[in-house]
Amino acid sequence: MSKAKMHVACPCGKSSDAYCYYEDGHEFCYSCKKFVSNGKKEPEELCELSGTEYRGIEQRVLDTFGVKTYGDSDGNVLYRVYHDPTNGASKVRRTLDKNFRQRNGRMSGLYGSWLFNQGCAHYITVVEGEEDCLATFQMLNTTADGKPSKTLHPVVAIPGSGIAKQDRHAVYTYLSSFETVKMAIEDDDAGKQAKVALANMLPNKIREVKLTKHKDANEYLVQGDNKEFTQAWHHAKIFTPDNVFHTDGDIEAILNDEQTESVVPTNIAALDEKIKGLALNHVTLITAMEGMGKTELLRKFEYEVVKSGVPIGVLHFEETKAKMVRALACYEAKENLRQEEDKKKVAEYWRRLSNDFENVYIFEFKRDPSVQEVVDQINYLVYVCGVKYVFIDPINQFDPVDDQSKVDFLDDLSKKLEKYVCQHPVGLVWTAHVDDEGRTRNSRMISKACSTRIDLQRDHLSEDEGERNKLGLVVSKNRQFGETGPAGLAYFMPDTFTIEDGGKQIEVNRAKAIPF
Repeated sequence: MSKAKMHVACPCGKSSDAYCYYEDGHEFCYSCKKFVSNGKKEPEELCELSGTEYRGIEQRVLDTFGVKTYGDSDGNVLYRVYHDPTNGASKVRRTLDKNFRQRNGRMSGLYGSWLFNQGCAHYITVVEGEEDCLATFQMLNTTADGKPSKTLHPVVAIPGSGIAKQDRHAVYTYLSSFETVKMAIEDDDAGKQAKVALANMLPNKIREVKLTKHKDANEYLVQGDNKEFTQAWHHAKIFTPDNVFHTDGDIEAILNDEQTESVVPTNIAALDEKIKGLALNHVTLITAMEGMGKTELLRKFEYEVVKSGVPIGVLHFEETKAKMVRALACYEAKENLRQEEDKKKVAEYWRRLSNDFENVYIFEFKRDPSVQEVVDQINYLVYVCGVKYVFIDPINQFDPVDDQSKVDFLDDLSKKLEKYVCQHPVGLVWTAHVDDEGRTRNSRMISKACSTRIDLQRDHLSEDEGERNKLGLVVSKNRQFGETGPAGLAYFMPDTFTIEDGGKQIEVNRAKAIPF
């Protein structure tokens, strides 16, 4: 294809720079879609080209994916149109400068996925961009003698801009149906981000095809290095992201990483003075015996985080999902909705609270999960749903699924989750029951794994209602900021069924505030 040498205003008057002169003498207007071919005086209409190879892609592959090619009567390729039959959207790509526009809506999810049923093969290959998808499909599904192979190798593409949040669940569901996912993605900044995103989404399935000779799959095809690409594909290794830091740039990036210092205030002033708030990359633990108010304080924290605009995941073992929805909606309504008969009213407050149902993800386990299944569920919430904080009430309710003792199971779970939050952009907040000595029940590791521990004190049998509704807070562990001791009061408000800041005065019952 000849190169453009000048852009000028089009005689059609629709654009100031869309009319292009090419080195071979033909001219084309990208605005009105007409051209003058090799000195011809009369403009001609853009026409569909069939059988014209561009960037090495054969017509059979274009037909398979429903791609249309347009150009002039001399066979110069000017446009590619990629169609998504699942929603009728198209992407029109100009070959001159690779600019594109969406038509009839937005192409979503994985390009090409409609061609391959979920789990239709052991492997699926993921590339970045439509042209790489076509090139990779051609190379993997062509025999050494140039014939279509009998074995199908599915290939799909993620958008060059990355996977949109609204598409993550569908992408996760589709890719997780295959045994292995091989990534053949360019190693530029956008490609690195895409690879890390996929690896985090599907940590046990991802393999990386190392592209060392050329920058992307299409370039392998153009240069005739099909064999080298398929060899790299067969030798794909487990993806390992950059995880060793030692240069001055690495250290500077670590220090500038705001995520390591990110907290969301609890809006209980005396508590925030000590712990600053709920910290990302840390575990916060709330402890007390049964019936002391752990769940209600946790719910207060849930509300403060989600109202700050941060998505959360919520698992409450000891109440129904309906009760949990009503109780959290009380904070938004500032009235008691627990017995509210108008369910639409409750749903409306939930909508406001959750930012149109976008920022709160209630989850549950249909059966007792393994430790790895718990980690995988949280990983899904973080990387597919965009959750930043996960709340669990209480962690003691997890039970082992095999012959492992409950102590060993909770020890293992606590250690795995502590390690997970250190390495991923999420904070965990969980409650735990304690025994008469103030030690976390079933597992001491529950307390060891946390960075911050908040112990609750409450005279729940007092004849004075004000005393019964008063909750004393004591920070007995503060790994991140150091300061421990009394951290103010919280009050339960019966009229609204919410927890509010109760000020600073607290007399510590030291028998129930035992630091780990």
